[in-house]
Amino acid sequence: RREPSVLSVVLLSGVAEMEYGWQGVEKAVEDALAEQSARMMRRIEYLSVIGNIAPMVGLLGTVTGMIFAFQQVAATRGAAGAGDLAEGIYQALVTTVGGLVVAIPALAAYAVCRNRVDTLIADVAFQVQHALAPIKRRPAKSVAPPKRG
Repeated sequence: RREPSVLSVVLLSGVAEMEYGWQGVEKAVEDALAEQSARMMRRIEYLSVIGNIAPMVGLLGTVTGMIFAFQQVAATRGAAGAGDLAEGIYQALVTTVGGLVVAIPALAAYAVCRNRVDTLIADVAFQVQHALAPIKRRPAKSVAPPKRG
């Protein structure tokens, strides 16, 4: 299913309020821009969530690895050698790296997508302002815009 373009949704929202003058048009355009921006941001929000949770999962593995290493020390009453500690330290480091390997690309992708959304919304706002400029120059009517809520 194809969705209407952001430009068409915002433009039609403004045109639908023409009878209420420029203030009604401007308010409808602002509302539609905010709604479209939020809709697009919801589609990429999971990248931010993954990018923020992955290091926490890595940290959890780090903590459990260190607990394991210290259990080895406790079990041997301090006589644990490097080999005894290596498994826990290995687990700690691998999970830390795993969390970062997931988080870094996810946060980078989120930043790129967020910037694309911001750019698209700014471009649409600019295009709509120019497309609706003739409405702004028309004499205002005395009809009050409907209350939105």
